[in-house]
Amino acid sequence: MQQTLSLKDHINDLRQRSNTAAKADDFESLLNEARTLLKSAFQTADEEEVRDLFRELRDRAEAAASATRLGIETTALSQHDQILRRVQHEQMRLNAGSFNDMKLAVSGLYDALCDLGEGEDPLLRGDILNALESAAGKHAQLRREVREMLASPNHSRYSDVQALLQRIEQSPLDIVSTPSASVSDDRSAVDNSQRHANARRHFYAGDYYEAADVLTEIIRLSPDDQEAKDRLAQIEDNIRRGIVPDSRVPFEARVAFGRAQSLERAGRFEEARESYRSALLEARQGGPLLQNWQPAVEAMLRIDNSIIARETRDEADALMQADRWREAIEKYQTVLKLLPDDSHAGERLHLLHKLQEQSDAVRAQIKMMSGNLVEASQAVIAVMQTIRELRPKMPESQQLADLEAEIHAESQSLKDRLLERGQQLLSQARYLSNLPECRRLTNEAVLILDQARELANGESEVLDLAQGARAELTRLEQVERNLEEARRLIDLNSVSARQQVRDVLRGLREYDQDITYLQLLTVLRRQYLNEAESSLRQGQLDAADDWLMNAKEDLFRVLNGSDEIEQIESKVTSARRGPWLRTLGWTVGIVIVVSLALVGFNRLDGLAILAETATPAPTATSIPTMTSAPAPTQTLVPTLTLTPTRVLTPTPSMTPTPAPLYGAVREDFWARILPNGGAAWAYQLKVSDPVQVLETFKDSDGRIWHKILLVRGDSTLIGWALASSINVLPTPSR
Repeated sequence: MQQTLSLKDHINDLRQRSNTAAKADDFESLLNEARTLLKSAFQTADEEEVRDLFRELRDRAEAAASATRLGIETTALSQHDQILRRVQHEQMRLNAGSFNDMKLAVSGLYDALCDLGEGEDPLLRGDILNALESAAGKHAQLRREVREMLASPNHSRYSDVQALLQRIEQSPLDIVSTPSASVSDDRSAVDNSQRHANARRHFYAGDYYEAADVLTEIIRLSPDDQEAKDRLAQIEDNIRRGIVPDSRVPFEARVAFGRAQSLERAGRFEEARESYRSALLEARQGGPLLQNWQPAVEAMLRIDNSIIARETRDEADALMQADRWREAIEKYQTVLKLLPDDSHAGERLHLLHKLQEQSDAVRAQIKMMSGNLVEASQAVIAVMQTIRELRPKMPESQQLADLEAEIHAESQSLKDRLLERGQQLLSQARYLSNLPECRRLTNEAVLILDQARELANGESEVLDLAQGARAELTRLEQVERNLEEARRLIDLNSVSARQQVRDVLRGLREYDQDITYLQLLTVLRRQYLNEAESSLRQGQLDAADDWLMNAKEDLFRVLNGSDEIEQIESKVTSARRGPWLRTLGWTVGIVIVVSLALVGFNRLDGLAILAETATPAPTATSIPTMTSAPAPTQTLVPTLTLTPTRVLTPTPSMTPTPAPLYGAVREDFWARILPNGGAAWAYQLKVSDPVQVLETFKDSDGRIWHKILLVRGDSTLIGWALASSINVLPTPSR
């Protein structure tokens, strides 16, 4: 409340002192004081009152400055030179084209003719008379005024004036126009359309009062004429707002206004304000409609805002250099309220806001150890970029230097955490058999290591690690594309497609535990078995054997054993032994039948011999005996009995498993995660470390690599080493 009262007191004091001021210098000091007061009253309840006081002081200062300037010019120039300048000025105004300008020019030329002494400078007198003759030929009203002026006794006695009056009477008009005074005399004689035409002509010429008279007469004669009502309302609005056509504005006012605009665009606001003030003073000579010429008034208000904004912007720059950032932000906000298009204030306000927000966000994220490291690193990089943008503008700012040192220290700590996390992810991905999960972890490691590289400022170790991770990610993406291509080929179910799939899967055996890899391998074996069964049904045993051999390749060892393979093998074996067994059976049967037949014949021959050597039976008695039936006779019939033959079913034989290879390290070196000289390191080996050789690989350069396994304590380490670094021990014979 006390601040409002002190501001009121200051306003009243300034108003009282302005009432006693008379000189231009006094008003200039009062204007500077009012400008400072206007900044203090910005966005307060007293702002409008201070602005009114400022406008009042500015108008009074303009009047005082104009009077001082005219007084200086009058004392500095001789009377003849003053008349010459006035004549030149009126000639320029006469050629401006506006009727109002021409009327003012005629009056000024007549005054110059009166001030010129008799017989003094006949050339200048001739120029004045020629200019008056030219004006009389442009308009009937101007002709009448020139004739009335020169017909006075003071001038008509001169021969050159009499000759001029005769020429005026005889010469035709260049522009025929009906004077405004004659409009009312002839209104009754013209129709309504002619009245509207006259009203429009006066309106566009800026003769608002003449146009209003014509429109009022039209409305009196035709009360329902809406066009006349609308035009009259527009005239009243233009008069109230001070809108005047440019043709009515005096030529000197337009020249001063254009010069002021150029000065304003160049940023020379004080000079522009003086030019706008001169333009307003010149415009006021054009009549009552130009007493508050709107363009000049608005421009002066805009210039005042520009001056205040410039002073406030300078204060804000000084506060920013003094590390008083919050106060500088408030000043820049004030500048943008006065001049919303001020790019200087807008840019620095944006940078200060961004610096504060980003530095606060970085501190909050770094304190959260479990937070997102990538987001934290991005925030650190952003605030470092903002600091680099502000450094040229604040080279001596200690607060900015302290913030830069703090952010740098935090960035180094964050870089170490990023490196640790990236290496952990790469180690986890190295021993995963699930390809999508492996690629996900590797991709996350790449993102983290890229952020660490941004913070590392070109450290070679970080750069190599990031490049190795990105190369591994590229390789994994290629593996996934290869698997997708294998899936597409295996759906074709053709011989050539299966061959391509087998080659692809053979090159990806290090991912033989991946679900996609196993699915493709299972489908491929199923297709081989289907082909074997089809060949078996068609009796193509050799083709069936070939398909079975394909299904039993080392590539399929990762799959579980299949009973179907044994069944198909048994069928193929049976199919191959079937004809031989049938031939053997028939042969054995025939031999047995023949043998039995021979045995039967031998027995019959024996019975016959016995019959021939037997003693005759005793003679029967003469008593006859009756027999009930003849005695049965035994007949030997040879029988063929087939005994079952035991068929031997072949059982699958055990394929001998190759003995594992072992070796020893020849020299100290680092194993790599891939069989590639540019791959990342896996672990370090010492001389004579015992290793097991799991697999051998030949790269594109012809170098031989061993996939080795090292047991160190409770850890099992796997990596790749050049064959020249491993001394492979000979396999013992069994």
